[in-house]
Amino acid sequence: MKSFAANTCYSFKFARSFILVLCLISICLAKENSQVQVLGKFPEILEEASGIAISNVDPNRLYHINDSGDTASFYISDRTLQNIKKIHIDAIQNWDFEDISTGKCLNNKDCLVIGDIGDNPQYREYIEIHIIEEQIQFAEKTPVLKSIKVKYPDRAHNAEALALHPSGDLFIITKEESSSIFKRKFTEAEIFKISKNDWESFNEKTQKFITPKLIGKINLPEINANEDQWGRIVTSMDIAKDGKSFLVLNYVNALHIQVDLSQIDYLKSEDLVENKNFQILKLKRQKMMEAICFDHKPNIILYSSEKRKSKIGELHSMSIKN
Repeated sequence: MKSFAANTCYSFKFARSFILVLCLISICLAKENSQVQVLGKFPEILEEASGIAISNVDPNRLYHINDSGDTASFYISDRTLQNIKKIHIDAIQNWDFEDISTGKCLNNKDCLVIGDIGDNPQYREYIEIHIIEEQIQFAEKTPVLKSIKVKYPDRAHNAEALALHPSGDLFIITKEESSSIFKRKFTEAEIFKISKNDWESFNEKTQKFITPKLIGKINLPEINANEDQWGRIVTSMDIAKDGKSFLVLNYVNALHIQVDLSQIDYLKSEDLVENKNFQILKLKRQKMMEAICFDHKPNIILYSSEKRKSKIGELHSMSIKN
């Protein structure tokens, strides 16, 4: 009888301890995601949303693009993914649109930059970047202000991340992975710079390509070594409005890196030290997170996932520490 009572008491204490641990975990997770808000869900027309940017002419406007398979176009919505309008881009093709950015360029115009930079098989001779001037009211079809052809200095790269710096420089971060019969291999993402002078002076009639400059690497496989393989490839980026930091998204989390890309000669992976010059942002994870940007407030970010593959396709806002 004594043994039964002792066992019952032990079982009760164990159950109580187990419940306490679960409660603590729940509290931690709630605290971790307390600053995350769902702003809206993507409709079918934007089921492969692969880039997001904030308008500089209308604070309530967001820009989106679909992944490859769509026409040469972009989409406008409000901040809750309502009132969506599709804008066709005249005289270009969508080989593989992957990211979108906004900022000042070409004599202080409000520019929308679309990166046709995807190349899964890594065979493209060159990639393209298209610049469109923002309008208060877009017609159903809009012209391109400028298109540039970019050829990497070494080989073809696949990339899903592009951003316009306040200085006017353009940056691309590559998606470095290779596959074999046995496994997928992930290596350091490479950062390429296209200077403002180079791309703004590009003349398609007299120049074939622009060659970007390799200015650094980010070792996501090492930074996210404790995460699954989806944390090891870059899927989007954005640069803060003051240019002093940038975001790097992957399928698990995001990095907020306090480095001004226009002010460095070369960024080595080992130069990045967690909680010193970069932080890992723990997002509300969904499959296929492929779009991220800073909001107009520097401590707010927006990020989203593709609807077709995630089956959810939500737009989130999140507070971060500067």
